[in-house]
Amino acid sequence: MEAANQFTKDMTSIKSENLIFKRQVLETSICKCGNEYESHIKAGIAGRERDIKLEHCNKCYEKEQELEYQQEHKKELLKEHLKSFNRESLVNDKLKQASFESYQPTTEQLTKAKAVCKRYVCTFDLDKSRNLLLIGNYGTGKSHLAVSIAKEVMHKEYMSALFISTPKLLTKLRSTYNYGSKETENEIINQLSRVSLLVLDDIGSEQSKPSNDLNEQTWATSKIFEIIDNRIGKHTIYTTNYDVVELQQRLGGRNFSRMMEDTFVVKMFGKDYRLRDFK
Repeated sequence: MEAANQFTKDMTSIKSENLIFKRQVLETSICKCGNEYESHIKAGIAGRERDIKLEHCNKCYEKEQELEYQQEHKKELLKEHLKSFNRESLVNDKLKQASFESYQPTTEQLTKAKAVCKRYVCTFDLDKSRNLLLIGNYGTGKSHLAVSIAKEVMHKEYMSALFISTPKLLTKLRSTYNYGSKETENEIINQLSRVSLLVLDDIGSEQSKPSNDLNEQTWATSKIFEIIDNRIGKHTIYTTNYDVVELQQRLGGRNFSRMMEDTFVVKMFGKDYRLRDFK
C-alpha cells in the first residue's frame, strides 16, 4: 500500500518534465469512510508501467500512516521511560521485577489495597493529580504495589516514573557536596520535580527518631519538604512503616500537611510475607 502510493506520487512529481506520463483508472470503489476513490489504476512513465491496487482513499491512508507513526512514537517513548526508570530509580533489582500479578495478598485489607492501587492506574490522569500514602508494617508489600503502579502507568499512559528509596535519596543528595561530584543537588531535585509519577519509598525512616516539636526542621526534613513542595500538582506515591502520628512527628507538621494534600491513605497491615517460611 505504501509503495503503491509512493509510486503514484513519484510519477506525479516528474509529470511536468519532458517525459510521457500515462495514468489509467481501471476501477473505482467505495472506501470504508464512504468516499469513492480510484482503487485500481495503471500508471507509468518512459516505458515503466505498474498495475496498482489501493485499499483506501488517500485521506484514510494518511490517517493510517499517522496512527502508525503515533504507535511507533509511543513504543519509543516507553522504551525511553523504562530505561530511565531502571537507570535512575533507587531500588534493588529484585523489586524492579514486581508486578500486580506477582503480588499475592494474604488478608482482606491487603486485597482491598491491591484493588485501590489498580484503580489508581486505571483512573490516572496527568491533569488531575492524586497521591497515595501506603501505610503499614514491614513486609506487607507496600513497595511491591508502588513499583507495580509505576510500571503500569508507564505502559498504559506512556508517562515517566521513578521509584526512590528516601534514605538512599538523602545519601545521594549528601554525596553532591563532595568535591568532584558529577551531579548537583539542584539537578537531582529538579529531576524528581519533572517526572510524571514519583514514588518516595520508606518516607519517615530518614529520621533517627520522632520529634515532639512538629516545627523542628533538620537538613533531611528540609530536603523532603523541598521535594514534596515541588511535587504539588503532580502524582506522588508515598510508602511508610509508621502510623500517621509517628510519621507526622518524624516529618514535621509542615511537611506532613503538605504531603497529605490530595493524598488518599491506603492501610496495609498484616504479617511480614518475607518471613512466611519461618515458623
